[in-house]
Amino acid sequence: MKFSYIFLFLFLSNTVFCQQQRVPVDQTNIDFNQLPELVLMKKDSLPITGLIYGLYNNGNIQYEWSYQNGIPNGIWKYYFYTGKIQYEFTYVDGDKNGLCKAWHFNGRLNFESQYQNNELNGEQVFWTYTGALDTKRIYSNGKCIQGCEQ
Repeated sequence: MKFSYIFLFLFLSNTVFCQQQRVPVDQTNIDFNQLPELVLMKKDSLPITGLIYGLYNNGNIQYEWSYQNGIPNGIWKYYFYTGKIQYEFTYVDGDKNGLCKAWHFNGRLNFESQYQNNELNGEQVFWTYTGALDTKRIYSNGKCIQGCEQ
C-alpha cells in the first residue's frame, strides 16, 4: 500500500511538471506577414518554451509549433480543417532537420523528405492520392542530384 502512494505521487508530479506549456498564437509576438527570429510571450516578453498553437473556426487544431527558448525546436505539425494531420517536420535549433512528412486528405502519405540544416538532403518520395508510388528524388545540400525533371 505504501508503494502505491509513492507511485501515485511520482506519477502526478511528473504529469504536472513535465507537460509542455501550450500557448495560443495570439499570446505571442508572431506576425504571419514576417515571422520573428525570436518568439516571445506578449505578457512578459520572455522567450517561449513549449507549443504554440492555432485553431480553426470550428475549434479543431490548425497547427502546433514547438519552441525552446524562443527558437523553433521540435516537431511542427499542421492539420486539415477536419483535424487530420496534414504536414509534420522537425526543427533543431531553428533549422529543419530530419524527416518531413505530408499526408493527402484521405490519410495516405503524400510525401516524405529528409532535411539537414534547412536544406533537402537525401531521398524525397511522393505518392499519389491512391497510395501508388509517384516520384523519387535524391537531394544533396538542397540540390536535386537524381530523379530530377530537366
